[in-house]
Order: sequence, then C-alpha cells, then structure tokens
Amino acid sequence: MLKGMLETIHSEEGQFTMKDLVINGNDLIKEFKLTPGTIIGELMMRAFDWVINDITKRNHKNAIIQHLTAYLNNKNNLSKDVN
Repeated sequence: MLKGMLETIHSEEGQFTMKDLVINGNDLIKEFKLTPGTIIGELMMRAFDWVINDITKRNHKNAIIQHLTAYLNNKNNLSKDVN
C-alpha cells in the first residue's frame, strides 16, 4: 500500500518542474509591472516552492498571483521597517 502511494506521489508530483507552473516570467512582468531582472527569477522560485507543496490546489494563476502579492507586500513592509 505504501509503495503504491509513493509511486502515485512520484508520478504526479515527482516530475513537476518550473516549466509546469501555469505562470511564467512574462506573466509576472505584466501583473506586477516589473522590468526584467533578478526579481523575476526570485518570484518564479518563490512560486515554484509554494506550488510544489500542493500542486493540484496551488498551480492556478490567481492563487499564485495572490501568494506572490502577499510575499511582495511583506517584503516591502520589511524593507520599510529596516530603513
């Protein structure tokens, strides 16, 4: 039984890569009005790390955008506190 569960997890989630995200760098540039740069890679990694924990529920454009919006808001608030 456990072996079957592990095989299912591997077949469904073990093959998931950054390319499987429903968003890409261009989506982030448009959504957040960003210019190309390191922030795009940072956000893509943040999205990937978040989605990989529950691909079925999280790999949706609106969910990812909401998550990244919260991340950016928190990041901006932290930088204001430091300055």
